[in-house]
Order: sequence, then C-alpha cells, then structure tokens
Amino acid sequence: MTITNELIGNRIKAARQEQGFTQKDIAAQLGRTVGAISQLEQGMVNISAIDLYKIATLLNKSLEHFVADEERQIEIANIVSLAQRESDEGRKHSVELTTRLLNIFQLADTLDLDGKSKPTDDQLKAFLKDFVPAVAMINSMSKQLNDLWEMMSSDLEVDGIDVEALLKSLNVENPTE
Repeated sequence: MTITNELIGNRIKAARQEQGFTQKDIAAQLGRTVGAISQLEQGMVNISAIDLYKIATLLNKSLEHFVADEERQIEIANIVSLAQRESDEGRKHSVELTTRLLNIFQLADTLDLDGKSKPTDDQLKAFLKDFVPAVAMINSMSKQLNDLWEMMSSDLEVDGIDVEALLKSLNVENPTE
C-alpha cells in the first residue's frame, strides 16, 4: 500500500471526526486557516512533520496511524506492547540497541559499498560510533542467552527430558552447536 497525501488526509479527517473536532478547531490549534485544513484533508497539499505531530497529539493518535499501512501499524503495536512489558532498564537497553542498529543500517544504505569509492572520515566515525557499542551489546546478549540455554537444558535433562529429541521434534537445531 502506498501512503499518499490523500490517504493521510482521509485518516486525519476520520480521526478528527472520531474525536468530535471541526476543521475550525484543528485550524485554531495549528494556527492555520480552515481552508488549509480542508486542503490537507483532501490530500491537495503535503503536511509538515511538525503539523502531523501536532495533529496526532491533538487527536490522540500515533504518527504511525497516519503514515503507516495496516500491517506496519500492527507490527509497531506489537513492538510497543512488548516494550511496555519490559522493565525500565530493559526497555532502555532495547531502545538503545534498536536505535544503534537502525542508524548502522541507514548509514550503510547511504555508503557506496561497491568498493569504487571510500567512505569519508565523517561517515566512518558515524558508523563506528554506533557499530562498536552495538557489537558489544550483542556479544553480551549472546553470552547471556548461551548461559540461559545451558542452565535450562541442564535443568531439563535433570528432569529426564531428552533435550536433543525435544529440539528435533520442534525442527530446530541446538543453538550451541
């Protein structure tokens, strides 16, 4: 699904009506004219990120509600639900790692990786600024997961459960091999 100005405008209009606001109410909050809001809802003009944020806040909707397709909205809602169940420290750690990984992949997309030209010093610094801590975090997580697996598989074997047979029945490989 392509997200167009018309689709965003329709979503704004539906959310506005759902909340019982008029175009005049929205215009007053944004410092715009009613005509400008009408054009926005019809998809005739682009909306600025700041105005979209203000509208989302005013209408008690996420930004994703206006700019993401349904599948992406569900994915985002699932991620938010998982994050809400984490401890504050766990959530902080997850957000930091996710942010670093997204920065790494976005920067990698902008670099010329065909080997014909070298990245600039600034690009390398930006990459390494997130890459090195991300690798350290992933290595630490990997060690914690391996330790957890060893503890759990030992407990299962003590309880008389054949871990290898269990893994085979689930059609998964032993994660430590």
